[in-house]
Amino acid sequence: VSSANGRYFQLELPGGVFRVIGWDGGLVDAPYETQRLLIAPGERYDVLVELAGNDGDELALRTVHYDRGHDIPDPGPIDVLAIRLGPASAPPDELPLTWGDVAPIPTSATTPRRAFVLAEDDTDPANPVFTINDEAYPNVTPVAVSSGEVEIWEIENTSEMDHPFHLHGMSFQVLALDGTPTAPLGWKDTVNVPRETTLRFAVAFGGPGVWMYHCHILEHAERGMMGELEVSAPP
Repeated sequence: VSSANGRYFQLELPGGVFRVIGWDGGLVDAPYETQRLLIAPGERYDVLVELAGNDGDELALRTVHYDRGHDIPDPGPIDVLAIRLGPASAPPDELPLTWGDVAPIPTSATTPRRAFVLAEDDTDPANPVFTINDEAYPNVTPVAVSSGEVEIWEIENTSEMDHPFHLHGMSFQVLALDGTPTAPLGWKDTVNVPRETTLRFAVAFGGPGVWMYHCHILEHAERGMMGELEVSAPP
């Protein structure tokens, strides 16, 4: 889990591979492997890692530079966690053949789509403003839906930097990035929207209440990139 308010972690374990088995809301339907794991503020991942070495060896989990925009300088690799290996243990049980049982949210060509445009105005560099659909919190128009309804949300990031989009109170399923379908299938409540891209996800609205959606870089939310979702009881 990344509890950082603004830092992205691009993790690597030299000589190791991350086997990703779960996201924010539970297990994915098909694990995948990656040598570098990007975690935006607010995201959570479950991973399996095989540690190879001898008793007493030390490894370093580190984060390496990720260009999230605005020419943020590269500080070089930064050690996040030191790992000291102990004596070899008994081999673990075999991994399961099936993982998350994730049913896709039912959508069709008639499923309502709702557009959100993420933008930034740095006319005053000392006081930039971050907006969603040209509105800056708290001066926003609430999105009104009913519990149980399904929508496809299209998040267009027009700015020059990535924004992790977070929806409170419910999880969603990412469908596509710039029109290209994504995999695997799993549950997210925070997803990174790279700069100058459009990401689509399906969401089935849950319990009634007033929920926030916002950029999980807290300075951006504080400067306006936040909205309200009003979920009412079914009619």
